[in-house]
Amino acid sequence: FYASPGVFIHQNRITKQQAEICVESILSLKEVKSGLKLKTTITDTNGKEVTSNITAVSEETVKQPLTITNPILWNGKENPYLYNVSVELYDGDKVIDKVTQKTGFRYFHADPEKGFFLNGKYLNLYGFCRHEDHPQFGCALPLSAIMQDLQLARDMGANSIRTSHYPNDELFLDLCDELGILVWEENHARGLSEEQMR
Repeated sequence: FYASPGVFIHQNRITKQQAEICVESILSLKEVKSGLKLKTTITDTNGKEVTSNITAVSEETVKQPLTITNPILWNGKENPYLYNVSVELYDGDKVIDKVTQKTGFRYFHADPEKGFFLNGKYLNLYGFCRHEDHPQFGCALPLSAIMQDLQLARDMGANSIRTSHYPNDELFLDLCDELGILVWEENHARGLSEEQMR
C-alpha cells in the first residue's frame, strides 16, 4: 500500500492516564471470504501483552480501536520507550500474514510564545537539517552511514532533526524513535501546483 506495510497507527488521544489509538490495516485481498479475522496486539518492551483487539474481516480496510491505561510515554532522549504493535491476519485458526511495528505514545504542542512542549513539559529543541545524501553512496545509504549521521547528532547534543526536503528512509526514522530524537518530517510537495497536491 503505497510502499508501506499497510498498517497505520493513529494516536487519537494521548495523556499520562490513557492512550486511545486506532490501528488501521489495509489488506490486499482478492476477495473477502468468511473466516478471516484480524488480531492486533500491543506488547511492552518485555513482550507482555498490554491490550488486543480481534475483528472479523468484512472489507479490505479494518479499523481497530485500542486503549492503554497508564501508558509509558515516549519522552525523547529521556525515555524513548516504544511499544510493539503486531497485526495478524487469520484464516480460521491459521495465521496467513503478520506485520509488526514499533510505536511510542506521546503528545506535544508548540506555543508561539513559550516554545515546544512534549508530554506537557517544555523541551528546548537542539538539532539540524539532514539531507539523505552521501558522497560515497548517494541517497542509498547503508545502515553504517545512517548510524554515523545519528552518532554525530548525538555527539553534538542534538535531540531533533528536520529531514530536508523530502521523506527519509524509514530505517532512519525508526532509529530516531529508538534513540529519542524528534523528527520534523517533510513530504516532497515542493514545486507542485495546488491542483497536483490534491
